[in-house]
Amino acid sequence: MKNNFLKIICLLWLIASILFSCKSKQDELIAPDMLLKASFEGEILGNQLSLKLDESKIFSNPSITFVTPDVFGEPSEVRLGTTLQNDDYFLSLTAPKIKYTDYNFANMQKLFSVGTKKMGTESLQTDVNEMKDNFVFTFSSKKLFSSNKAFISKGMEGHRFDIIESREIAGEARFEKGIQITARVSCKLYNGDKYEGDLKEGVLTLKFFYSPYK
Repeated sequence: MKNNFLKIICLLWLIASILFSCKSKQDELIAPDMLLKASFEGEILGNQLSLKLDESKIFSNPSITFVTPDVFGEPSEVRLGTTLQNDDYFLSLTAPKIKYTDYNFANMQKLFSVGTKKMGTESLQTDVNEMKDNFVFTFSSKKLFSSNKAFISKGMEGHRFDIIESREIAGEARFEKGIQITARVSCKLYNGDKYEGDLKEGVLTLKFFYSPYK
């Protein structure tokens, strides 16, 4: 009788261990998406910077802008962006404009797919129908500069932007789902038309989110 009781206890313990193990493995698959961190490391204008979400009050602010020429009509284009910032630093990456008729998550995945991308300001200035596919990097710092200068990856020359990792992530707040990218970036930075210096060997990890127009 005692042996049977011990066998039952051992069997129950084994079942519980298996269930707990399965749950742990499932949690391991889910947990990384909940702990994703935006970050930047690299040299900007001669200053070595390391900016990480939740450190030094740094936060990330993804955005989706629907451009609507007619207040009663459908949008004509969509602009996706995201920032990493605190009181001392502001860093942003703006994606190429997307035609509203092409705006869906599958095309977003193509936009942020692994590979070498173009950089420059042309995608901000031209009509969406010309489909300029340039990413735009912007940086400013009250800590490093006495004025609120904004430095932007202007023009087409001297830039290198490589997305080395891209994956779908769970949505946050009002967003349905998103994509996290890790990218290597080097570019020339301008203040207006004046060349100010370089961003060297930057590594960015940022999140872009998808939400339909409502």
